[in-house]
Amino acid sequence: MDTSLLAQYGRRIEHLLEANVPHRMQEGIEQAVERQDWELLGILSLTGSEISARRMVDAALEAQQYDVLALVACLRRQVRRPHADSPGRGTARRVLRDLDEEEDTGGIPDYILADVREMKQAAEISREASLRRDAEQDRDPIREYIVESLGERLRTSDAAMEALVVVAKASGWESTRRRAAVKVANHQPSVQRLVTAGRSADLIALGKNAALHSVAANVGKALAQRLDDFASARDKAALQFVAENHPDREGKRAAREALRGLG
Repeated sequence: MDTSLLAQYGRRIEHLLEANVPHRMQEGIEQAVERQDWELLGILSLTGSEISARRMVDAALEAQQYDVLALVACLRRQVRRPHADSPGRGTARRVLRDLDEEEDTGGIPDYILADVREMKQAAEISREASLRRDAEQDRDPIREYIVESLGERLRTSDAAMEALVVVAKASGWESTRRRAAVKVANHQPSVQRLVTAGRSADLIALGKNAALHSVAANVGKALAQRLDDFASARDKAALQFVAENHPDREGKRAAREALRGLG
């Protein structure tokens, strides 16, 4: 993105991100929509507050800017509110830091220094574990809102389907990938469009990322419609998926025979 665009918006960027002055935020969004600055709105939606991100997503939905929505659903993190550490933890960190910076520790018994070092190491391990838990528990409502909104448009928009396929394959969060995959895989017309187009890799991604046996079975059954085509194209991944997930024994057997035929 051309960074001069940021300079043109100036202080509006602050209002777009924080929504601290609602009418200023709305004016900024309206200006961006009028100027078709969708790339900027997409980038701001990644880190903006929930209020501002929701408004920008609504603007993109209204304008059918599905690429912007896919970007946000793939990359946006939950905005976490900063919180003060408990006094005990803060004091402990200050003590550890002071000891680390102290040049003359000769008057401190070795066993106390050893205990302090061990406490510091344990605190770092605990902090890393806490960060991992936070990352695993990311439940950003904006990502969920985008997936639900795109799912409602599957009946009328191929572009909405394409955006959901991207999210199902590339979102940084398993829960979002799973939700998007289930939306597309449970919409039979979308599945049929992917089958007709021979997009076996996308269908396999949907079947796997949905993490549901019923979805994998539906995808396996759909892929079986073009078993001969996949065999001719030596698409072993598609044949293998059918062999493992087709709901019927005969369908699995036909896929295994096609695989054997490929050597």
